[in-house]
Amino acid sequence: PQQHVPVALAAFNIGVELGQLGVVLCAWALVKALGERPRVVAWRTIALYGIGSVAAWWTIERVVAIVA
Repeated sequence: PQQHVPVALAAFNIGVELGQLGVVLCAWALVKALGERPRVVAWRTIALYGIGSVAAWWTIERVVAIVA
């Protein structure tokens, strides 16, 4: 119903933010649990470069879509 749109949007946004916090907390716990083992550090570096590359690609793609 039309009168419940603000509550539905707020609930949706709160749910998305809680989900993001959950993912960050899980990743943080995993990094803390694995510590500074050399293999973990190497894979973490590879993963960070991969994530950064995807983020840069998405940014460039969206900027080009806006400009074009």
